[in-house]
Amino acid sequence: MLSLKNITKTYQTGSVKFGALNDVSVSFRKSEFVSILGPSGCGKTTLLNIIGGLDRYSTGDLVIEGKSTKDFTDKDWDTYRNHRVGFVFQSYNLIPHQTVLQNVELALTLSGVDKKERKRRATEALQRVGLGDKLKNRPNQLSGGQMQRVAIARALVNDPEIVLADEPTGALDTESSVQIMEVLKEISKTRLVVMVTHNPELAEKYSTRIVRLLDGKIQSDTQPYNPRKTEYKEEPKKSTKKRMSFFTAMSLSFKNLMTKKARTALVAVAGSIGIIGIALILAISSGFSNYVNKMQQETLSSYPITLSNQDYDVSNLMQMFFSSTTGQSATNMDKVYTKNELTTMLQEFNTSSQKNDLASFKTYLDSEGAEKLEGYTTAIQYEYPVNINAFFTSPENGLTCVNPSTVFADKITEYAITHPNMTEDQQMRFGLLNYMFGNTSSFYSNEFWGEMLDNQTFLQSQYELVGNGSQWANEANEVMIVLDKNNQLTDYTLMGLGLIDQNLLTSYMDNYINNDQEIAPINTSFTYDDILGLEYKLILESSFFQDINNDGKYVDIRTLKTTNPSEYQSRVAALYADDANTISIRVAGLIRPKADVTNASISTAVAYTSALTDLVIERNNASNLIAAQKANTTTNVLTGEAFDTTSTSALAQQADVLASLGYVDTNNPTSIYLYPTKFEDKEVIANVITEYNKACVALGEDSKVITYSDTVGTMMSSISTIISAITYVLIAFVAVSLVVSSIMIGIITYISVIERTKEIGVLRSVGASKKDVKRVFTAESFLIGLSSGLLGVVVAGLLTIPINIVLSSVAGISGVAMLPIVGAVILVAISVALTFIAGLIPARIAAKKDPVVALRAE
Repeated sequence: MLSLKNITKTYQTGSVKFGALNDVSVSFRKSEFVSILGPSGCGKTTLLNIIGGLDRYSTGDLVIEGKSTKDFTDKDWDTYRNHRVGFVFQSYNLIPHQTVLQNVELALTLSGVDKKERKRRATEALQRVGLGDKLKNRPNQLSGGQMQRVAIARALVNDPEIVLADEPTGALDTESSVQIMEVLKEISKTRLVVMVTHNPELAEKYSTRIVRLLDGKIQSDTQPYNPRKTEYKEEPKKSTKKRMSFFTAMSLSFKNLMTKKARTALVAVAGSIGIIGIALILAISSGFSNYVNKMQQETLSSYPITLSNQDYDVSNLMQMFFSSTTGQSATNMDKVYTKNELTTMLQEFNTSSQKNDLASFKTYLDSEGAEKLEGYTTAIQYEYPVNINAFFTSPENGLTCVNPSTVFADKITEYAITHPNMTEDQQMRFGLLNYMFGNTSSFYSNEFWGEMLDNQTFLQSQYELVGNGSQWANEANEVMIVLDKNNQLTDYTLMGLGLIDQNLLTSYMDNYINNDQEIAPINTSFTYDDILGLEYKLILESSFFQDINNDGKYVDIRTLKTTNPSEYQSRVAALYADDANTISIRVAGLIRPKADVTNASISTAVAYTSALTDLVIERNNASNLIAAQKANTTTNVLTGEAFDTTSTSALAQQADVLASLGYVDTNNPTSIYLYPTKFEDKEVIANVITEYNKACVALGEDSKVITYSDTVGTMMSSISTIISAITYVLIAFVAVSLVVSSIMIGIITYISVIERTKEIGVLRSVGASKKDVKRVFTAESFLIGLSSGLLGVVVAGLLTIPINIVLSSVAGISGVAMLPIVGAVILVAISVALTFIAGLIPARIAAKKDPVVALRAE
């Protein structure tokens, strides 16, 4: 079965060689109890280790079942130890952080036995040695004799052919020694037991054969065995499936880490510091990026990519403006030269100006362009020269035009007429009012009505309905009243909309002009029901042109407002009452920006849909005057006079008349607004425009090429770039601590290798390969990295709470610091990866340890 032929074993320390075995030849039967006796240092343990495959012979051969082991690989020796050999050591060599059952199961784990079968066989082995009631105990809870019986059970659990016992009773009392010897004697009835001992009495009593060694040579053998070749029978090969799963390795490592809870916790905390730092940077930068993205989307809803029928190359203008400061070089410094700044600027304006053929681009968008922009735009809006002439009647103000609102300009004009003899101070104050609210004012807009985005989903993400009965405008004749976040409308707006007495404005003007400090605030409030359902009427633009003198000439009756106010009011009232000239409008709902919205898309107090724009265009284009002018290309239907074509074509003059009547060609917008879904989508939109321009150039239609400027986009892009740059720099600094902590974990793993040296020897003795040992320690690094990473992201997540509180109180920004889930997962993965890499070197050192040396470690 097993034969040693001329085995020698030499150890070398530096230049000194020591012979442990010298030409040893011995054969063993399949079942016998062999005791090897001899003084210390005679080579007994070395012989046992060579038989067990833990140590390699220098020369000679170990023959197993007639097969030489000269060409055995490490894998062959691992399989041999795992399936054919069981070791029983003097010092038991049990793994302290595992239970009795787990210690015995270890060899089966390496054999690839499933969990259920593993537990059954290990339990049976322990019951066989009388420890069936100690399965869950740990080694330190057992006596010496019990621990040795656990070691025997571990040796037997894989049903080995050979059991090797090295001084199994050396550390036991007499009673325990007898018990162990009885167990070994029983085992020897079915397999080979080879025992090394110093005790000749025990050997004589229990052994069937005694081999004595001295100075590395066999001195005597009581039952020598010389097998004949015919005695070797080929037995079925045992399974060579042998590996330790990573989960088993993690289990071993986890139990070891739990025996040093304080150190493990400190290492995890130290390793998490870098993760916490990076996680906090990511949380804040990601939060600010999301905040900026949100601002971008909201800003872009107010500042979309705009294509106008008349565009300027803003970049060229800016370059010209900044370069103009350098001046022009003079050839001689003997005169004062002219610096052509004004002329250069005007010339640049002239050359930078370009007309865009928006009609062709709209045709492109209506066909394939819209499909290419789908998902990248929240809305595509077309602007037309449409006048929304809204009128409202109330008991306080009567019938008034509320859009464009002229109440402020009218009151200022009225005040100037009624107060011709103002003092110099009063004139100064009146001039300021006229500047702010007069007909030519740019300080306050008189447009209170505006078209909202044609994307209700996006609007609902920015606004919430206010009041019972409020609903979004779904019909062309429905509008929304837009409040601020505090449910307010300015007094200026309320006056302009005719909702409060406009005569108050006269008294306020009088108070201000006369330097009266007491200007009482307006404390009027409205219920939601007061505003919901309010009705306005739009008067069509062409309806204002009437033949007031019955002479066939049409004039705009709005010119009568200053010359004949009563007739103006009478004619407007007649239009207001005539459904043929008006469109009735109803307030469908009130909305206000949501609390977290910083830049809402609607800038007017009254918002209407594009359907109303379309309806106004359709109704107005159908007027008799417009129809008559479209049919007549030679005569101005308003004056009845023929077009003078000496300087301007008749078609151009016809177009001017149609424009004054409010005629709109829906195929030719004055502006196109492209609202990107998010900031990055602007690039996609720009690519679509570039693709369109290239197609136009390829077809020789250069006049259709579109230009546009995007200064807001450039500014916002710079902000995002700055945030990203700061984030990368901070992460680079914090990453240093992450690398340092990884190195520290590598050192801790190396310390663990030193501490668990004996365990390495035990693992190798039961058949663990070098890869299995390496896997145990890489698993330990993995667990430390995982715990550090998880601890880091959890602590960072908790720290975002006070950070958000501080940011909210200091900057008024809420919910900014928020660690993204993907970022957290990546950080944990990075932590695991770095510690795994850091643990590779210690794990490699562990795998290379000599199992014989490892077993001697204390």
